Amino acid sequence: MFDEQRARQPESLFDDRLGRLAIASLAPLLALILAHKFLPAGRRSLRDIAPGILLTSAMWIAAGIAFGSFLDEFARNYVTTYAGLASVMIALMFLYMIASIFIFGGELNAAILRAKRKRDGNLKVEQAMRGIW
Repeated sequence: MFDEQRARQPESLFDDRLGRLAIASLAPLLALILAHKFLPAGRRSLRDIAPGILLTSAMWIAAGIAFGSFLDEFARNYVTTYAGLASVMIALMFLYMIASIFIFGGELNAAILRAKRKRDGNLKVEQAMRGIW
């Protein structure tokens, strides 16, 4: 029985991890695209929201790695301070950091749109926001 289970496992763990990483990366990326596309008032093309999405994705990955390193070093401090609520406090801190990064990506898109509006004139950008070309 043990040999049968072993035979069904992938030959390389790298292949399995790469597949999981791809799925785990595509789901938040799709959520970011939908959130940046439909949450703000007005219509935006994918080209208009791409800088915020790419920056948010990169910062999410970097923040996750940095937060994991932080927890490796200081997790016992949370346990001694918050006892049974340590995992809740850690999750809240992580979600607060991720939400701040999401807002920063949206603000980047808004700043780029304001710069385009100032450069090209309000009429052209307003028409683009309403979907009138």
